[in-house]
Amino acid sequence: MSLLSQLSQREDAGIATCASCPRLCRHACPVAEAQARETSSPWNLVVTSGLLKRGRIEAESVGALPWSCSSCGACTEACLHKNDVSLWVMLARSRVLAGHAAPSVVEEVRGHFAIAGNPTGVPLEPVLEQVVAAAYSSVSPRAGHDVYFPGCTTLSERPEAAQSFLETVLVRGIQEIQITEASSACCGLPLLWAGDLEGFVAHAKRVAQRLSSSKRLVVHDPACAETFARRYAEFGVTLEPEVISVVELLAEHFGVSESAPIEAGAAHRRDDRASEAPKLAYLDTCATARRLGRSGLVSTPRKILALATGSIPAAVPGLSGSSVDCCGASGLLPLVASSTALAMAEARVAAFRESGAQRLVVASPRCAAHLARADASIIVRDLTSELAKLL
Repeated sequence: MSLLSQLSQREDAGIATCASCPRLCRHACPVAEAQARETSSPWNLVVTSGLLKRGRIEAESVGALPWSCSSCGACTEACLHKNDVSLWVMLARSRVLAGHAAPSVVEEVRGHFAIAGNPTGVPLEPVLEQVVAAAYSSVSPRAGHDVYFPGCTTLSERPEAAQSFLETVLVRGIQEIQITEASSACCGLPLLWAGDLEGFVAHAKRVAQRLSSSKRLVVHDPACAETFARRYAEFGVTLEPEVISVVELLAEHFGVSESAPIEAGAAHRRDDRASEAPKLAYLDTCATARRLGRSGLVSTPRKILALATGSIPAAVPGLSGSSVDCCGASGLLPLVASSTALAMAEARVAAFRESGAQRLVVASPRCAAHLARADASIIVRDLTSELAKLL
């Protein structure tokens, strides 16, 4: 039975739920808001998927429309039924792809995977080797059960974030983080975003095999963490190691508990220079605050930053937590609809400027890179890069 057949019953129920709803999640969609049109609303994307499935419309008439989605999950969060719109949109993409009507950049992503096993088309092993050499220049890692997985976007766009993570855990006395031959791999999420479901499953099975001897996987890119923890199982791929995010690992070693209030402190600072550091603001990201579905990932980064800097991070005006607006970094949106992705990032930057802070911190290296491209005049760092400068 094909993947589409296995998901067909769930998909039909999801489409029926959307079709009978008066677009109550429309307000939550950052893509539809940025494009200011109803055709890219969650309701229309799902209904279009149903029409494609039933042969009522041709793939050529749909074109790039199903890629007008960042897979941020805001519509699902707003939905009373928690309808997985991003999954149905990915199924719609698979039908457009099968009809040879997908945007050319989507085909390029698939081609890059055929060349290098990641969306860049370039082997990332040399980048990881440089990161490890720089981080472990004066110390060697000890044997341990945790394997670090930075993610292909972290390595290709923010390798300094991977180095900062390794340096941060070393400062905290953690030398048991392992780097294996699988650490430079891609989880396969871009293939899922492309709509190449069969390609995603084949790639995911290969990655899962490479990780089969690991006990715990520490994942830097929250979108990759969600893929491992949720999408692999959804598509029938078994992953042996437990999956935790970098935020969760840092919480363990900073002694941050989910129930503790957010309080400023100085116990984890290297010296008093941190107290003179410019004010920072922390911005929630979709995968960390919403899609991973794990409690504590909204408050935990703020608690860690408060301990490291001695002050509570400034709030970014607007939506936050599980209702946060997407910055546009995911879902292949920067490739297929670059102006929309840029507008979404600019909206987050504008909100940051209202906070009065001098630098912006996010949990995701992917989002940090995207926000920095939107406005080179602001300082944007991922959480570990910020900590590496403070500890």
